[in-house]
Amino acid sequence: VMLLLFAVAVMADVVRRWLYGAEPLGPVMMGLALVAAVINLWCLVLLRRMRSDDVNMKAAETFSFNDFISNGGVIVAGALVLWLGSPWPDLVAGALIAVVASLGGVEILRNVRQEVRT
Repeated sequence: VMLLLFAVAVMADVVRRWLYGAEPLGPVMMGLALVAAVINLWCLVLLRRMRSDDVNMKAAETFSFNDFISNGGVIVAGALVLWLGSPWPDLVAGALIAVVASLGGVEILRNVRQEVRT
């Protein structure tokens, strides 16, 4: 549910920045996303070593994977912001991150439902 709430918040921020404008900073976006991607990749490696069927561990793995993928999108968006001089790549990346988070949230809820049934 938290991941779904995050997705709604990200999409609301995308809409806010589209309506009121935003000035994304490509180098800052790329730098912070790179640091976050390294941390998320390390967490993902550690989680996958544990290989557990526990629904909480699956949720943690989903969170880390989604974050890692999202960081890659932010790096690409930051490069496009620099290259194009436009905020559009940042807005598109934000919307895609909301979609990824929504899909991850639904996957976690499905895993929980399956766990409850068994």
